[in-house]
Amino acid sequence: MKINKLKISILVFLILSFIIIYNQKSLSTNFHPLNSDKYKFTKFTPFLDETIENDFNLIYCSGFQHAWNKLCNNIVKDQCKTASHNYFIEKLNKFQPFDSIISDNIYTSDAILSTSDKICSTNSNLFKSYKINKFIDSNYNDNSIILYSILSNHIQFECDFDNICLYPFFNSTPIKAFGIEVKGSKIIHHQLVKQIEILYSRPFNYSYAMHGKLRFPVDSITLPLGFIIKLISKNPNEEIILSTLPTAGNFLNTFNNINNFINKNYNEYLNDKNSNEVFLRLMQEQLFLSKTGIFQIPEIKFNIIKKYNELINQKIINCFNNEIAEAIQIINIDFSMNGKKIPINDYEYISKSRANCGCGYYNDYRVTYPFIIYIRNIKSKLPYFMAFISNTELIAPNEYAKINEQGEIIYCKEDSFDKSEQ
Repeated sequence: MKINKLKISILVFLILSFIIIYNQKSLSTNFHPLNSDKYKFTKFTPFLDETIENDFNLIYCSGFQHAWNKLCNNIVKDQCKTASHNYFIEKLNKFQPFDSIISDNIYTSDAILSTSDKICSTNSNLFKSYKINKFIDSNYNDNSIILYSILSNHIQFECDFDNICLYPFFNSTPIKAFGIEVKGSKIIHHQLVKQIEILYSRPFNYSYAMHGKLRFPVDSITLPLGFIIKLISKNPNEEIILSTLPTAGNFLNTFNNINNFINKNYNEYLNDKNSNEVFLRLMQEQLFLSKTGIFQIPEIKFNIIKKYNELINQKIINCFNNEIAEAIQIINIDFSMNGKKIPINDYEYISKSRANCGCGYYNDYRVTYPFIIYIRNIKSKLPYFMAFISNTELIAPNEYAKINEQGEIIYCKEDSFDKSEQ
């Protein structure tokens, strides 16, 4: 009888442990966000219509808009008003109806009035979910307004992509990257290819032939250069899109433009002579990627805390003149890339396999220049996260690359791969 009770107790403990782990927020193992002020060439915004500047990275997350909406809906019961003109608040009010959906298990946002009990309970809940100690300061005046948003999404894939340490570049700078590079095991290679869906593609050089049957004269095509790829993660409710197409002024226009190409709404670029050829080539892209194509994306970990100082000390006149004491947003998005590192000798094999592929062309999906990436809940019309990456400030540097006195890039061959992983 005692043994049976012990077994039951152990079973109950295991079930409770599973429930606790399952309901815990999706966390990265490195939840130590850096202050956004440390980035000189990266800007952050809660607005989808923010202008994209070519020299700056731009990061958008809708989580802070969620917090603002809670302030308007639950506390003020109206759009927030200030005594003087405040452009930032007016834009937050403007975008209130455009609330994108975020899964509850990856984010938290709220607007609270600072009472000791409320601060204590909020800090306790955030510590349980994110292991953040005393997230909200207790030194605010009573009934000050505190806005916060935390997004923590640890994106995982069924099969780990290759961890590419040799030869990846972004704007001519050596970086870390992940993707598909070596055709080792056919089973693993096919699994990796299944995690990528090509939605649009126009290479920088259209003068190639596929098995000598299909040619695209450069001046007969007016479609924009670049490609759109969907990354297929373990989460079926999320859409992850990467695009190297030219941007369209701001995030909202760029997002709409990308979706036009995803939905093949680009007849204005085509004429009767080349439309059939373009659609035929797009259908064949995935086949060639599975045989000789390569895919490579810079390794980026978005782990940032942003304070919106534009809101601090602003009095909300239709909320008893209470001041906004804090406005914080944390973005922690981590792509899980724990794949094998590529031994240097394998790069010789790669070049030979491309030369012998028999088609005179291989699909090259290396992201080596500015690009857009966004994440959208499939139930929402708009993305909850979007980034324009134009420089290497957020990209992981390549610790295996060194530049000599002549300006040449030298790789440390001894450290280019972990021998224990062979």
